[in-house]
Amino acid sequence: MANKVFTTTLGISLLFLASGCLELGFSLVVRNMMDSKPESGQEAVRNLLYQMFPLTAGIANGAATLATFAFTLLGLMSPMRSWLKAGGYLITLCGLFTLCLGVYLWIMTLRLKDGFFPTYLELEPGVQSLVQQSVRTDVPPSFFSSEP
Repeated sequence: MANKVFTTTLGISLLFLASGCLELGFSLVVRNMMDSKPESGQEAVRNLLYQMFPLTAGIANGAATLATFAFTLLGLMSPMRSWLKAGGYLITLCGLFTLCLGVYLWIMTLRLKDGFFPTYLELEPGVQSLVQQSVRTDVPPSFFSSEP
């Protein structure tokens, strides 16, 4: 019979595994979707946002999380303390990498407005039309410019 500490550690490890699977799955699905032809303006904007995401880093972080779970599980099942210690170090590295990735995404969202208009101008006219229809405006974006 497992004690409460072991059961709690195993439960937290399973949550860690679930977060890695979600991150890896999201990154892989988005990588396959982001270059598809949009059917609506919302899909066009979503695809533009997806193209800005650091998906390769997300895939690497998800894979590292899965590998770390394997080390941690091996450490929990093994009588050798070195596997568990290595798993602890890997959890710390995964946490730091995830933190850096999260800070990068946060800063990216703060600066999103600055780079979105030039990206919009590079779109095909049909996709620009979809975006304009989704925000329900017939006024060109240059009308809202504050320059005289």
